[in-house]
This record gives sequence, structure tokens and C-alpha cells, in this order.
Amino acid sequence: MDELLSKAALTELEKAQRQLLLGSDVKVKSSSSWLRKSLAWCDECGIKLGRDAGNFFYIEQQGIDAIEQRLSLLKQGSLREHVDVLAGARDEVTSVTSDEKLATKLPTEHLMLSACVDLSLRLSHQSFFNFAEIPPQVNIELDIHTIDLSRYDYLIVVENRDSFNQWHQYKISLDITRPLVVYRGHDKYHSKACSALKSRWLQEKGAVGQVYFGDFDIAGLSIAINSTTAYQYLLLPPLDKLMPLLKSFHFNESYMHGQRAVTERCSVNWYPLLELLIERKKGLRQQWMIEFELALY
Repeated sequence: MDELLSKAALTELEKAQRQLLLGSDVKVKSSSSWLRKSLAWCDECGIKLGRDAGNFFYIEQQGIDAIEQRLSLLKQGSLREHVDVLAGARDEVTSVTSDEKLATKLPTEHLMLSACVDLSLRLSHQSFFNFAEIPPQVNIELDIHTIDLSRYDYLIVVENRDSFNQWHQYKISLDITRPLVVYRGHDKYHSKACSALKSRWLQEKGAVGQVYFGDFDIAGLSIAINSTTAYQYLLLPPLDKLMPLLKSFHFNESYMHGQRAVTERCSVNWYPLLELLIERKKGLRQQWMIEFELALY
């Protein structure tokens, strides 16, 4: 299929098709980006999509029929098939279009990185890749739909990628048994895979064992509290060790605007931590916690 027909155009044209079948007029603003691109595509294919009425354009049944005929001629299926398939993965989209990037479901949105320090796995990697030394940690891309959550007591979500890569260097309390350690994702918010995994954990194991390991500041606390599925624990150094470590240059004043929302939703167990942040206006990035044993709060 000609790539000039975008995902938005396919969706809107299929919607127009359904409205026309119901006997309704389909009026679209002439300034709509998807319409302009569709009209350019139609001109190249010798298709008259409808009639121009100044600020608006009326899509007509004969125009939709002509598009359907063109798609059929190109052996690309129908508008309905395109819209159904676009919600799927890229390998599914190729059944109706040569442009796999039109897929709504990205190829990695069900995958996430997990940090593993298991010796047998590290030895296996050393042998397979002919490493001179045993790797201290192996990062594995996991499919969130196939992970056996019954094997884990804790789900630890790590905020920063460099801290995730250094997971093997952190000193973790022996109370934290059988942890599944994953990376939150690059963006400001949790990746789709991370959010989906947290939801699945909640469904299968209940509101227990979800741990947020991130920066100790208002933003980090806000993420733990305001996540779609709120965390039950924070991972931090003991309070007596934490207080002397706090740095004013690790505290971002701009985060204070969210203080009220954080205070209202803050767990009673975390009040001392929140008060410490507010009173001292200091914080601590998780990279600076590497020398101290980390415990659950």
C-alpha cells in the first residue's frame, strides 16, 4: 500500500465509511492534516474522495468505494482490515500493509530488562560468549506475559539505568528474598511493559512486595505514591545512615510544587521520610547509595 496513507488517515476513512453506511453525511475540516494527505494520495491514484465546500470537505460513498477498490487492486485488504490489524503487532500488520511501522503495538512494549546476579547464569554467559571473566551481572530482556511471578517475593523497579546496570554492587538486606529486579524505562513515566507487569503482579499476588528503588527526593517519592499501582516499599539506606548523606545539590526546588499531592497520599510509614525532605530541602540520588546496605521502608 502507498505509504502516503497514514495510520490516522486509515482510521478516519474507516470511520467515515461506517458513518456513510448509516446514512450520515461525513463533513471534515479542510484544514485536517490527515485529509490533506489523503487527498494528495487520492489525486495520485485518480480517486475523487468527495466534494470541497470551503472550510469543510464532504467525503462521499463513491470516494470510499474507490479507495477500497484501490486497496483490493494492490492486494492490501480493506479499510476495516487495516484498522483491525493496526492495533496489533508489526508482524500482524504486514498481512495488510508493507509499512509495518503503522502498527499501534510497538515491538518492544511487552519486553523489559531484568537484572540477574545468579552465578549459574553468569557462568553460562561467560562460557557461551567466551568472556575472559565471569560477568558480575546479566541483563535479560523478559516477556512480561510469560514470567512466572510465583517464583518471586519482591518486584524491585529501578529508576535510573546506570543504577540498574550496577545492581550487583548494591548491598541489599537479607530480608529481601527472591527479588525480580527490573528497569523502569527511559521516559519520565513507567514504560508500558513495567506498568503492565505491575498490574499483573497486583492481580496475581495482591498489593504486596512492590518496591521502588529510585532517587530520594520529592519526585522519587511522588512516583512511588502516584504510580497507577502504588508501591508498598521504598528501598533506601537506614535512616541514621541516610541523614548524613543528604545533599542540597541533589534537591530540586521545582519538585516542591507537588508537595501537597504527595503529602495527601503519602503512606504513614513514609511520613518521616517526607518530613525529612521538606525540612532539610536536601536529597540523595540513588547512585550515591551504593556503599550502604539498603533496606525496605
